[in-house]
Amino acid sequence: QNTADWTYILSHGLGWGYEDDAGYLGATAMILPYGERVAWICMVLVTASWRNRGIATALLRHCIAQAEDRGWVPGLDATEAGRQVYLPMGFCDILSLTRFKAEPFVGLEKPHDRTCRPMTKADLPAVVRLDEATAGASRAGLLESLHLRTPSLCWVVERDGIIEGFCMGRDGCDADQIGPIVSANDETAIALIGHALQTRPEPLRRIYIDALTDQKAFCLWLGDQGFEKQRGFSRMLKGRSTPLGDPAPLFAIAGPELG
Repeated sequence: QNTADWTYILSHGLGWGYEDDAGYLGATAMILPYGERVAWICMVLVTASWRNRGIATALLRHCIAQAEDRGWVPGLDATEAGRQVYLPMGFCDILSLTRFKAEPFVGLEKPHDRTCRPMTKADLPAVVRLDEATAGASRAGLLESLHLRTPSLCWVVERDGIIEGFCMGRDGCDADQIGPIVSANDETAIALIGHALQTRPEPLRRIYIDALTDQKAFCLWLGDQGFEKQRGFSRMLKGRSTPLGDPAPLFAIAGPELG
């Protein structure tokens, strides 16, 4: 994460932390509300010298209580180790994710797909609707922020005047992240990400893509381009074993900290 990530989360979310008597902040946890349905738990961070004291668990339980008091479903993306902690708390698996990494990434030959074009501000209402159908909650603020922050990574597919898919991304401290990607099929998803990879401001930076494991053709294509599997995640919701939206058109997420 970088300053832009923290700025967005602090301005749109709710957060708590622990500090010592000297005012040193040693642990944090936050929730990002999406619409009136979901509270995304993120930035659960504990400095090394404060670990193994139950602080992260206490912060997590506080986030859950705050979300449920407001009628929001708590959600998060868990590493395999984290998943073992969250399952006894009532979280259920809803999606499997795989992180792909390329370092450095030179780029591809630009795809010849004339239905792909750069995203404009006027496209955002249609993009928000597509995203809401997959996420099950409105994330308008997040998508507007991503487009404003890194427009060169934002592309749409338009056919007969209708936006049928999109790709977004963001810069990080030492890498770019591509996602979310929403598309009706593999070919369009590949065309979208191909354009985004070609238009990154710093093409030699490391790149991450957190892809849905079930999008097998897309994941195979990433491997063919030189991306390596780094680790897996489980997308989880508390008290719910099915997604809130339809994940079929979802190929990649925005990242574990954003959902």
